[in-house]
Amino acid sequence: MSEKDVIDNYDDYWKELVENKDGTLNKEEIKKYLSDYSWIMENTTRVFMEVSGGMISYPNTLASEVIGVYEERQESLFEQWAKDNDLIEKETK
Repeated sequence: MSEKDVIDNYDDYWKELVENKDGTLNKEEIKKYLSDYSWIMENTTRVFMEVSGGMISYPNTLASEVIGVYEERQESLFEQWAKDNDLIEKETK
């Protein structure tokens, strides 16, 4: 994100939530949002690790990347299951 994007995001979303009417920061609200953010980051990491088979742990990974790894993993698991159950031909050397 560019500096302008960060400022725009703050002004458009966070400013009302974390500032008092006089423009000072509301520490209690900031604490609540940071606590929520921490919880989300921790749980996002757990979900990403699970659906990616341990390949993705960074919580700020783009959703499209996580979904792509998940889909590839699902295809691989299905293919292995199908081979194990003689539903598709096993590779021969």
